[in-house]
Amino acid sequence: RSFLDIDEVERFARDRGIKKSSLRLCYRELFRRGKSTFENAPDVSARDMKLLRDNFTVCTSEVVETKTTEDGSGAKMVVRLHDGKLVETVVIGHSRSVDDGDGDETRGDGEDADVSDGAKNRVFRNTVCVSSQVGCAMGCTFCETGTLGLMANLTAGEICEQVWHARNLCGSTGVRNVVMMGMGEPLDNYEEVLIALRAMTHQAVFDMRQRSVTVSTVGVPASIRRLADDAPNVGLALSLHAPTQDLRATLLPSAAGTSHTLGRLTESLRYHRQKSGRGAMIEYIVIDGVNDSPTHARELGELSGYFVNLIPYNPTDVGGTHGYRSPADDALERMASILGDEFGVKAKVRWSTRRGREVDGACGQLAL
Repeated sequence: RSFLDIDEVERFARDRGIKKSSLRLCYRELFRRGKSTFENAPDVSARDMKLLRDNFTVCTSEVVETKTTEDGSGAKMVVRLHDGKLVETVVIGHSRSVDDGDGDETRGDGEDADVSDGAKNRVFRNTVCVSSQVGCAMGCTFCETGTLGLMANLTAGEICEQVWHARNLCGSTGVRNVVMMGMGEPLDNYEEVLIALRAMTHQAVFDMRQRSVTVSTVGVPASIRRLADDAPNVGLALSLHAPTQDLRATLLPSAAGTSHTLGRLTESLRYHRQKSGRGAMIEYIVIDGVNDSPTHARELGELSGYFVNLIPYNPTDVGGTHGYRSPADDALERMASILGDEFGVKAKVRWSTRRGREVDGACGQLAL
């Protein structure tokens, strides 16, 4: 069993009289001292350590393949779970300029901080995109993962192990942000995802800020409301991809059900905003001739008061069967301009998705 599944570990410890302080010492060995095992944690009794060692291991999965971008800023890892099933984990590196006066920007709270390259005007941060299921049941028409169907739900430990692998890959630059936007629909594996969120933000474990962790969903209204109640400070991203119910149901078959309509989804987003104090981020994959017209942009502007990420479609085999193509650059710029100029909606084109398509496929556009 995975030592990163904190609910399982805490339940085991409680049943066997292991103190919470002993668990914290073991996690400190891993996350503060940077060890690869908790088995030599000081000040933990021999009896407690034997119980933990005999029943848990830090990682039940392993990285079997890593593909790195040409510029070294990102990578896609293929992770094999304990049962042999495979999932994808993507690391996306970012660098940006900062004012000369605060070029370091290190927050001083561990490996989640920005890291300077020594030049005053650039800092680096890494975002890891993790999977929550093996395959996916949503069947989005542009998504390779959807062709697999749902094969299994990941445990909380298996979700967190992907962050562990990413930390090891990133080394001194660490991991700043986590996005559940890999294989699967996170809100269809709700309980395990919630436990994983607790581990990622737990002070003794990954110790990430709640606002640095985001759950991305194709839209499960009832579960969005649950997430607003259970984890209001965690970010929410909605894979919208269409501004009308009919078009959305064509691109995302799961949106065709009466419980997943655009109207119900809008209501759940309002509830989330009320509970969290901030809005969701809208993810919108732009497909040439399908959802990239000025009319689509204006319909999106009327619908959305949220930040919009415009993501150029990356060609996939399943998308090719529908005749989907990447959009023209001017269509993307036009959509962003309409959203901003006519509706005051903040929008950004994620050009990096096109440049790094071999590793940076959004919303499961790429599969194993």
